[in-house]
Amino acid sequence: MEALKNLAVTSQILPLLRKGRGADGQDPDHCFTQYALVNKTWLSVSRRELYRYVHLNTSDKKRGAMHQFCETITKSPHLASLVRSINFVSGSLEAGETSDLARAIILLPNLTAVRIRGWNPDELDKLALALKSCSKLEALELSPESASKKGSTPLYTICAFFEALHSWPKLCMVFVHRSAVGSRYTGPILEDVVLEEGNTIEWVEKACPDLRRFEFHYGRRDGPTNGYLLALSKMAPSLSELYLRDGPILSGEFLRPALKTWAPHLTELRLDFHRFTFIGDFESHHLDDILTRMPALRTLLVSTRYLRLSSLAGGSFANLAAALIKPGSLPSLRRLAPAPSRSLGFFDSASFEHILDICRQRDITVCERCFHDKEMEALAEFAQQNRDDLAMFDEEEDFEDFEEFWNAEETMDEGESTSDDDSMDDEEGADDEEEINEMN
Repeated sequence: MEALKNLAVTSQILPLLRKGRGADGQDPDHCFTQYALVNKTWLSVSRRELYRYVHLNTSDKKRGAMHQFCETITKSPHLASLVRSINFVSGSLEAGETSDLARAIILLPNLTAVRIRGWNPDELDKLALALKSCSKLEALELSPESASKKGSTPLYTICAFFEALHSWPKLCMVFVHRSAVGSRYTGPILEDVVLEEGNTIEWVEKACPDLRRFEFHYGRRDGPTNGYLLALSKMAPSLSELYLRDGPILSGEFLRPALKTWAPHLTELRLDFHRFTFIGDFESHHLDDILTRMPALRTLLVSTRYLRLSSLAGGSFANLAAALIKPGSLPSLRRLAPAPSRSLGFFDSASFEHILDICRQRDITVCERCFHDKEMEALAEFAQQNRDDLAMFDEEEDFEDFEEFWNAEETMDEGESTSDDDSMDDEEGADDEEEINEMN
C-alpha cells in the first residue's frame, strides 16, 4: 500500500519537474526522473515521463546527445513509442547531427510536436523528408538559428513547405521563424525582384482542417509568393490566429481573398511588415471593410497602410475610427496596435488621438510597441504624452501557446501502453538510466 502511495505521489511530481524546464529545454533538472528509472515501482511512470517530452541540446558540453538518443530508441523501440515531443536546440552543429535528428524523427511513430532550432545546410533534404513522415504532427516550430559556419539556409522553399503541409492532417499550430522557410537565393538583395521560384503552389482543400495558428516571419531575401495565403485559406479554412511579420507590405488584393475566408473565425490578426515598400496605389491596400466582418477578433496589429480612407465599403467606413464607432463592429476587440507603415504616408497624431479616445470608451487596450520608428517622431511624441493610455506589446506572448503545447498535460489514457512497462525488470530500467546519463 505504501508503495502505491509513493507511485501516486511520484506521478504528480515528475510532470512538475518537466514544467520547470527552461523554454529552450537546456539543462533540465530531471535527475529525480533518472533515479526513478532504477526503482521497479516507479519505472513505468518515470520512463513514460522522461521520454514523452525530449529535449536535445547539441552544445559543446553535450556533444553526442543527438547520436546517443538515436542509438537508444533504435535499440529500444518501446521507448521510441513513448516520445510525443522533440525540442532540438543546436548551440553548435557538427556534421551528422542533423542527419541523426532526421533518423530519430523517422523512428518515432507517435510524434505530435517538433521544435527545431538550427540545422546543417548540407543535410536539409534528410530532415525535410523525415518531417513529412510525421503523420500525427500537431505543432511545428522551425528556426534556422545555429552556430554553423555556413550560415542559415531555409529548410523548405515556400512551395515545398506547402507541399509538406499536406502530410500533417492533424496540424494545429505552425511557427516559422525568419529564414526557416523561403528563398534559397544567396545573391544581392533586390527589392524589385520576387526571389522565390515561380512554381505554382498546389493545394488540397481542407488538407489541414484543425490548423488554428499560423505564424510566419519572412527572411530578408524573401519576396511575396503569389497565391500562398489563398492556398492556406483553402487548406485551413478555420484558421483563427494569423501573424505575418518582417516581409514587404502585401497588397490588399493579395490578402483579401484569404481574410474573407477566415473572417468569421479570426481571433488574432497581426500584419506586421517592417520592410520599406514603395506603394503607388494606396486604395488597393485598404482592408477596413474586411476587418469589420471579424466578430471574434480580439487582437489586431496592423500597418496603418491598411487603415487609410477606403472606397471598398462604399464610403460606409471612412477609416478605422469610423469602423470602431459603428455599433456592433469588432465587438470582441480587446487589443489594438496600429503600426506605422514604412512607406509613403502615415497616421497623423490627430487621427490616432481620435482612435485612442474611442478605445478608452470601449475598454480596448492600445499597445505602444509600434511607435518607435524614426520616421514617426511626431506620433512617438504623442504616444509618450499619452503613455498612461498605452500598453506595451509583449512579443513574448507569441510563444505562450507553443509553450503550453510543449508542457501540456498527458492526454492519453493512463492505462494505455503500460502493460509492457510493468513487465520490465530492474535490469532494463538500469539500462534506460545508463543511456540517459550518457545523453546528458
